[in-house]
Amino acid sequence: MNKMLPRVKWAVLDGLPFNLLQKYLDPDSMPKLSQLMRSGAITPLEPLWPNCQTPPSLFSIWSGKSATEHQILGFDTPEGTQVGTFRNGFTGWPNSLEMVWETYARAGQHIRLNHIPFVDEAKLGKMLVARSNIYSEPGYQSQVFIQTTCVHIKEHTLTLILQPLDAQHTKLQVECDEVRLAAILPLDVFSDIYIPVPLDTTLTLMIIPMDDGRLKGALLGKNRYQRSGWAPESTGTPPEANFCHASLAKQYRNGELGEKKGQGGDGKAEKILFASLEQVHQSFYQELAYSFAQCDADLTVGYYPVIDLALHEILNIENLAQHDVVVAGYFRQIMQWAESVVADLQDGCRENDRLVINSDHGMQPIFDTFYLNQYLAQHGWLTFDAQGRIDYSNTRVAYHPAENGTLSIRDGCDITQVCALVYAFFIDAERSGARITHLPMPSRQQEFDTSWFLLPPDGVRVKASASSQLINRSDKAGDHCGYSPLIDLKGTLISPHEGNRAAVMQMYDIKTFILSE
Repeated sequence: MNKMLPRVKWAVLDGLPFNLLQKYLDPDSMPKLSQLMRSGAITPLEPLWPNCQTPPSLFSIWSGKSATEHQILGFDTPEGTQVGTFRNGFTGWPNSLEMVWETYARAGQHIRLNHIPFVDEAKLGKMLVARSNIYSEPGYQSQVFIQTTCVHIKEHTLTLILQPLDAQHTKLQVECDEVRLAAILPLDVFSDIYIPVPLDTTLTLMIIPMDDGRLKGALLGKNRYQRSGWAPESTGTPPEANFCHASLAKQYRNGELGEKKGQGGDGKAEKILFASLEQVHQSFYQELAYSFAQCDADLTVGYYPVIDLALHEILNIENLAQHDVVVAGYFRQIMQWAESVVADLQDGCRENDRLVINSDHGMQPIFDTFYLNQYLAQHGWLTFDAQGRIDYSNTRVAYHPAENGTLSIRDGCDITQVCALVYAFFIDAERSGARITHLPMPSRQQEFDTSWFLLPPDGVRVKASASSQLINRSDKAGDHCGYSPLIDLKGTLISPHEGNRAAVMQMYDIKTFILSE
């Protein structure tokens, strides 16, 4: 008889940095995390080399393989022989490598999954108890609008109209061919508006008064919640009833919520952003807590995105927190979300369950965007066509449009000259630390060698597109664009499991750590 694999409850908190958790850990408001830190159950994780973006990091975590083994090298990865082509890391993945849920299915043990990529349900068969997925079927996007807007849902078009009532309330009218309804909503908080059949959906929106007397609406986007597996949900409210997966991060980034705190704003934009993130937090947190509390699977795996969503938008103002209690409050709120998730998931474990919660990377503050291909074009190494695309017929070196770090270097180019030119771009801008490395695996697209990889200096993003300027202020406040030993990029492992915890833990070591005796 085969030995049974351990019962495991496993969640990934996307983007939780070990150093920020340490810095903002408060024993009074975060007792569970504080106790786990004191006991040595919380330790740092090394960022994935050569690129610690989410797809390669998650794949390494759940497969136990390094990036050079699974060859997902970023959010996008060069693929195929045609120069400049690439695949998305979430949709183009090596199905031949065994994921942890496949290991359990092969052993005849049951699995429950929440919003996990890289799942081939055919390999799980009847071992899949339940799976939820909010990322595969598009619904409608988050948006900010003034007074009125149209929303397209399930082949229907809704018109939303805002009418002021008094200092605390507004009237919302919803109109389409099949539906007419009106609701009185409070200002400055998110409200849920149920739209009856044939739409049978719930809108989540906030109404914000503007200085000129008009009203601004902020609508949260929602994809179509999907469920598979054989087990009916046993207790509680179905988690898909009003699942928000998208915050107002993009709207905050492009200024639709108002001036940002780091640019002289008064904090109103961040208040709206965090209110939207709270909605997303509640969706994922409640579902994970519910799923972990079920006793119908040997392996339960879940995903939680909110910390990553928040830090991408505000991380580069963290240096203000020492003197600004409002900014410090943003980061305490992020860690409080982590506390609530960890506490409830631990409470949902049975006596012999192994609990593991980890992030897939940390995050570093980002200040500037460097347009490397524009620099190469100015120095005669690259040509853009009339549409701003790379003209490879007249290009010797290009930063690959996958923007994962890959350099496309034409055969015959002197790599020493290429390195000197690229390094000069950053050094001239007083950004040192760039490195070009050769990956230990052959990679080519036509006459270009794509096995060379740029590890950018800390604090910058590198873009492949044409630009009117070589360097711009970054619209992202935090990122994890490529590998760096920077402490900010170290992830977090949280587990009371007494397995063999390596002194320096890599992302691809976690699977072995969990399954070890």
